[in-house]
Amino acid sequence: MNASFFDSVGRHPDWKPDQEARWYQAPISALSYNDNVVLVSIHPGPRAGRPAGVSIEPAVDILRPVALARTVGQRGRVRVAVSRAAGSNAVTVSGTVPLRPASWSTPITIDDPPMFFGKALQNRLRNAGIPVTGQVVEKPVKPDSSWLAVAATESDLLPTIEVCNKRSQGFYAEQIFKTVSAEKTGQGTWAGSVVLAKEFLGGLGLDPARFQLHDGSGLSTANRTAAVDLVKFLRAMDRQPYAEAWRSTLAISGEGEGTLRHRLNDPLTRGQILAKTGSLERVSTLAGYARASSGRTYVFAILFNGRVPNGGGHAIEDQLLRALIANG
Repeated sequence: MNASFFDSVGRHPDWKPDQEARWYQAPISALSYNDNVVLVSIHPGPRAGRPAGVSIEPAVDILRPVALARTVGQRGRVRVAVSRAAGSNAVTVSGTVPLRPASWSTPITIDDPPMFFGKALQNRLRNAGIPVTGQVVEKPVKPDSSWLAVAATESDLLPTIEVCNKRSQGFYAEQIFKTVSAEKTGQGTWAGSVVLAKEFLGGLGLDPARFQLHDGSGLSTANRTAAVDLVKFLRAMDRQPYAEAWRSTLAISGEGEGTLRHRLNDPLTRGQILAKTGSLERVSTLAGYARASSGRTYVFAILFNGRVPNGGGHAIEDQLLRALIANG
């Protein structure tokens, strides 16, 4: 396996160690598979009092389930906790599951993306009847003229950005971030990506010094910018030849599968807002474009930082936007 297109730093040093198992903090690698997560599923045992069953998909032997959850009666409630300590391959499942035909699942990250990819590939080849021997080994050996290509695939950038922006999928954001650096400099690094991002901002006519950037997803709490500069960025993007394509990647209020599908879902605001959400502990943000009842389009950025309880910012953001659309 060769993952040398990116550097070997899979998690940003600013990211919280106690969140390493969460899907939104999956490690980054040039050789990644399945968003670098597995799906841990829990189902009831054969009868009440017996251990609950646990399965991991895809079934690669890099994580080990530790099943501590118990089966309770049919009227019982699902009370399940799934955890994996930083650096550990043990996935601990505790709590209770009721005795009825159902299962519950949650994604958990892996630690070694190239190994995860390699073992999953081995399994797929074996299942297809292609014998595979030996162990998965990662080496920074790049192809040369002696190599023979047996398969290739390409993907469009725009659908990838749509997943990143509409669903607020940080893993995609980081993969794009490092890919830009890899394509331009020969290796994907956070430092190289930040330099290129600031060059891009300067090319839009903005002051790069007003944007403190450290990663691509915004998980780093060291990222800093002001609402006025986000507004300037959004206005600058709307003047570019690719403005329509850019806007199409944003979540739509009350529609689609994005992070705004259940918000601003009333006749006044539905479909009138294109925006990107952002959430951290005691941080809530929303920035984008709002089309008012008057027909005018407004650019907005609302940033709450440490002033509202978790989740509380959404209600205020939505209230402000309803007022803007109704009266703008």
